Amino acid sequence: MKKMYFIAIYPLMKRFVWWPQFVLATIFASGALVGWAAT
Repeated sequence: MKKMYFIAIYPLMKRFVWWPQFVLATIFASGALVGWAAT
């Protein structure tokens, strides 16, 4: 559920961060790491 919070915050990051794609990439990469750790 935390991940949904960060995805919802992503549009705000476009205003405050130089590279909003980096923020989005780290969110989705963390999901891949959690899935890898679960197997």
